[in-house]
Amino acid sequence: MRRAFTLVELLIVIGIIALLLGLALPSLRGARDVAKMSKELSLARQMMIAYQLRTEDHKGYLMAGYPPAPAINDAPLAYDEVGNPVQAPASRRYPWRFLSYLDFNLEGLYTEKSRIEEMREEDLWGYHYAVSVAPSLGLNQSFVGGSADGDRTSVAFNPQAREVWGSGWYAKKESDVERPSMLMVFASAQSSFAVEGGVQLNGSYKVTPPYFVEREWDLEPPSQVADGASATGNISLRHQGKAVVGLFDGHAEAFDWEQMQDMRHWAPIADMKDWTLPDPRSQ
Repeated sequence: MRRAFTLVELLIVIGIIALLLGLALPSLRGARDVAKMSKELSLARQMMIAYQLRTEDHKGYLMAGYPPAPAINDAPLAYDEVGNPVQAPASRRYPWRFLSYLDFNLEGLYTEKSRIEEMREEDLWGYHYAVSVAPSLGLNQSFVGGSADGDRTSVAFNPQAREVWGSGWYAKKESDVERPSMLMVFASAQSSFAVEGGVQLNGSYKVTPPYFVEREWDLEPPSQVADGASATGNISLRHQGKAVVGLFDGHAEAFDWEQMQDMRHWAPIADMKDWTLPDPRSQ
């Protein structure tokens, strides 16, 4: 006579399976997190290869993170992959002046890649905007290449800043960088931008430093909620409490909260962790 499982035996088997799944899931999650970080580290290395190629093509001058506004009669700052001119302010953010060195490949650099590509046919201006604002890696534009963006750390092209600090406080040329293995160019970034159709893009074209003439960041690590990232320079510690960074010499690492606050990774002339520029109000 064939013997069937009793209810107790069935419950025991189900319990064992549930226990094994409970033991396996953290490992699976951990493996998935490691895979995501490895993918972003690979992207950061690719970005640094492209960055070095662009620097060579511009005779050693570094890409400005957000250059001053072009004059009305100036040629466009950038063109998209089919030759359409990209209008300011989208062209002033780094992606459109950089993507040609990545063959306009958006893979890995944008969390909403498919939606952004759909916009190419629907709304060209919106497509240019979306690409410009939300890459997954933001540029250290305050100290690498300089910036005329709207935040307090983007004053590289301001004549008054040059009068107070001279011109050597940020890197303009490759030769300005004395510690290439320490200076950060790109880092995991997060902010939130709304585009057509209610789509939220998570990323940021810039990361801003923890210190400038005073402390800029909150004292606590950034929340994983995109809207809270601006209080910590748009830095995202999305890889088990670490951010992926691309360093000037071409390699990539994962920095934790303490490393991200070290100004020697941000400014080419910083000589201590909490280094700041002289406060012009005290001059």
